[in-house]
Amino acid sequence: MAGKRKAVVLVKTPINKRITKPRKVSAPKKLKLCTIPDQAFDMGLNIGPNSSENSDNSPITIGILTQLLNDNTKILTSRFDNLDTSVALHKEKLDELESEVKSLKIKVSEITGENERLWCELSKINLIFSGIPERINESQKDLFDQVANVIKATGHTYNFDTAYRIGEPSKNSTRPIKVRFLSLFERNEVYGNRFKVNKPTFINEDLPASLRNDHRILRQKRSQLRNLGYDAKQIHVDWSKRTINSGESSFYLLNGNLIEKIYKTSTTPALHREKQRTSNLSFGNTRSSTQPRGSQAPGVGAQDPTIMIYDSSLDSLRSQSHPGGYLQNLRPETGSSKTLSTMNTNNFSPINESPLDDSQNFQTPTNNSRHFLDPTM
Repeated sequence: MAGKRKAVVLVKTPINKRITKPRKVSAPKKLKLCTIPDQAFDMGLNIGPNSSENSDNSPITIGILTQLLNDNTKILTSRFDNLDTSVALHKEKLDELESEVKSLKIKVSEITGENERLWCELSKINLIFSGIPERINESQKDLFDQVANVIKATGHTYNFDTAYRIGEPSKNSTRPIKVRFLSLFERNEVYGNRFKVNKPTFINEDLPASLRNDHRILRQKRSQLRNLGYDAKQIHVDWSKRTINSGESSFYLLNGNLIEKIYKTSTTPALHREKQRTSNLSFGNTRSSTQPRGSQAPGVGAQDPTIMIYDSSLDSLRSQSHPGGYLQNLRPETGSSKTLSTMNTNNFSPINESPLDDSQNFQTPTNNSRHFLDPTM
C-alpha cells in the first residue's frame, strides 16, 4: 500500500444557463368605433335619478348639443329684447320727468320773481337803518328816539309809523332797524339825503334777501375792478338788470352766480393799439381827406363817435363823446404826458350807485386833466 498516491480528480459540472428568447411585440389592437344614431337614445332634459334609462352614461351627440345651444341662445335673446324694451320705456319716462322738471323750474323762477316784485312793492315805503347801537333792555321809545335823531341828520323831521329791529340778537353785531314811513314821499326824501348821515350809520332800501345778496356780489365785483385799476367812470352797474360792465368785460348774475361775458371794445388789434398809444408822442400832424387844405385840426372821420383820452398821470382811460366822429390824427406834444389815443370804446354812463351800498359816497377826481390838448399849453 505504500507508495501509492491518491489522485483527486476534480470534475467540473457544467452550469446550465437559461436562455431567454425576446418576446414578440404584438401589434396594437384596433378599436372598432360604432356610429351611434341620433335616435339611439332619448336624452330628455328632465330625466330623474330613478328613471329606467341610465342617463349618466349616455353619450351626448353633437345634434343634441347644438339644439341646447340654440335653445339657450333663444332664451338669452328674448331676455335681452325684454331688457331693451324696458330701457326704452324708462328712457321715455325719464324724458317726461326732465321736461316736467324744466317746466317746474320755469314756474319757480316766475313765482320767485313775482314774490320779489310783491316784496318790493310792499316794502318800498320802508327803509333799513343799520349801524345804530343796540342798548340793553332797549325800549320802543328809545328806538324811536334814535331813529328820529338819524332822520334829523338828513335835514328833515319826518314822522314814521313803526320801527323795530330785525334778526336774532348777537353779541358781535348790532341788528338793523326797519322803519316804515307814513308816506312814500317822506321815505324818498330821507333816502335821497342818506349820504348826509355820519358813519357808521347807513340807510338802505328794504329789499328781499335774494336781491340783497345779488347787490352784495355786484358791489364786491365793483371793488375788485377798482383794485385792478379801472376808473370809476369805466364801471357801470345796472342794479335792476343785475349786470356790471367794465368796458372790456361784462358780468351778469344768474341764480346767484356771477358769470363773465367778454367782448371786444375795439376793432383794432391790441398790439396795434399799443403801438398807436406810444406813437402819438412822436407823430406829426397829417391832414385827413375830410379836412380843408391848411387845417391843423385833427382829422375826423365817421367810424366811431367816441375817442379816448389817455392820462398817464392817472394811468387810466376815460371816454368822452366827440360830435365829429373818429379822431384820426393829433397834435404832437413834447413837454406833456397827456396825449390823445385813437382807441375805440363804448360810452359809459355816470355811475349808478347801489341802493344797498354802505360805502358808495365816493368822489370822482375833478382836478385832473381830462380835456383835449390846448396848443397854448
